[in-house]
Amino acid sequence: MKKLLLSFTCLILVLGIYAQEFPIENLPEIVRQDMMIEEEDFQDILPQDSIVINNEVGYYKGSQRTESTDTIIYYKWHRADEVWIPVHRLIKTYNAEEKVTGSLLQHRRPEGEWVNGVLKSYSYNGSYLAEVVVQFWHPQAQNWANHFRKTFDHNDDGSLAQIIHYKWLWDVQEWAGKFRKVFAYNEDGSLASDTVFIKRPFQDEWLYQHLDEFYYNEAGYKTIHMASFFVPDSAIWKNMHRELFNPDEAGLVQDITVQHRCWHMQDWQNVKQIVFTYNDAGLASERLVKFWHRFDSTWVDANRNLFTYDDFGNVDTMIFQRWREGAEMWVNKELNDFEYDATGTLMSRLTQLWDPYAEEWRNFRLMELVIDLKHLAGPSGVPEAQTNGISIIFQNPYLVNQNILVNGEEGETYTVKLAGLSGQVVYNRQVNSGETFSIGNEILPGLYVMTVSDGTGFLKSSKILITR
Repeated sequence: MKKLLLSFTCLILVLGIYAQEFPIENLPEIVRQDMMIEEEDFQDILPQDSIVINNEVGYYKGSQRTESTDTIIYYKWHRADEVWIPVHRLIKTYNAEEKVTGSLLQHRRPEGEWVNGVLKSYSYNGSYLAEVVVQFWHPQAQNWANHFRKTFDHNDDGSLAQIIHYKWLWDVQEWAGKFRKVFAYNEDGSLASDTVFIKRPFQDEWLYQHLDEFYYNEAGYKTIHMASFFVPDSAIWKNMHRELFNPDEAGLVQDITVQHRCWHMQDWQNVKQIVFTYNDAGLASERLVKFWHRFDSTWVDANRNLFTYDDFGNVDTMIFQRWREGAEMWVNKELNDFEYDATGTLMSRLTQLWDPYAEEWRNFRLMELVIDLKHLAGPSGVPEAQTNGISIIFQNPYLVNQNILVNGEEGETYTVKLAGLSGQVVYNRQVNSGETFSIGNEILPGLYVMTVSDGTGFLKSSKILITR
């Protein structure tokens, strides 16, 4: 009976982890919203030539921005009238340095009036995000009411040092710290750990709560993510769950195994496995999720995402399917169709649901991006991106050994780095302003992020799809 009770306890703990979302490696940035990540959580580490769209990232390839405002409109499909009805809109403002300064979410009433909902205000310390303040619209008082804010501190090298989350206390009309996350790094700059502290009401002391530790192989690719919680009574950290990453020689994660620590059984219990399949360009074409069947001791298919891409490496379609046990077949559930402009900027996302009776896709929701400026592109599809007084000219997709031109301040020397989607730097060189260089066959084909920096820090980045 005791053994049965312990097994049941472990089963409850394992089931509790099913509802959690775990990191998705080497997937298109457009899928970030499926990871339930708040945009401000990663806003400060995004390339400076990108825009966050409802937790999605659409890159401006070859675009030149000025102070501007973008409006993202969300529609739902009215089946009876067969028309799209706008329900929400998100208005984002940018400064001359292409950084988001404000984000206003509004809701549309049936009579057509747009009503304020949530306002986010962004402030920066140099080129780094320093603070995000979130306010809600008070319809009775007709003004904005504070809700919460986050502050971001950075190290001298630009890496994120800590994030502090504050909540607005209405009774005393002041901000109070709620929790903070502190980051630690290895000598090579890779993330070693992040520790979450919480603060009890009316107390000034920060208390340990959660610890995430990251381990890497000799090639610098992440292999283990260990999550632990703090036990105050015994003042020790206890392992809670871990994710085991299996990268190949190029750093592409082949699968992630999620395990939960069952302390009564004194072992690790399998929970979930995510298996990736890649195309010739190194982009994920399938993300397969499996769950562990404890009684049969085997992995069971649960669901999968199928991806297709355009010539620039942007996601073209994303299909979500579930495995139907018994019928032994995959069943369509959701289809997302993405549209981009000539510069690769995400302009719309159409979501359709599968009708099993009519055996066809039916409209569900639509997102459209309206930009108030004209995007510029060089001749013959050669993009020119300019930020902070520097521009990069290259063909995208990029055929190895073609010239890449960096234009900046005369006499200035810049550092050009190439990193894969896993964050591993695979190319690093110095280049003078006005000098051309090329990337050769030593770099495997795939999608990379090319960054340019000078002695003062980061300047800009662009996605580049390398082919042969």
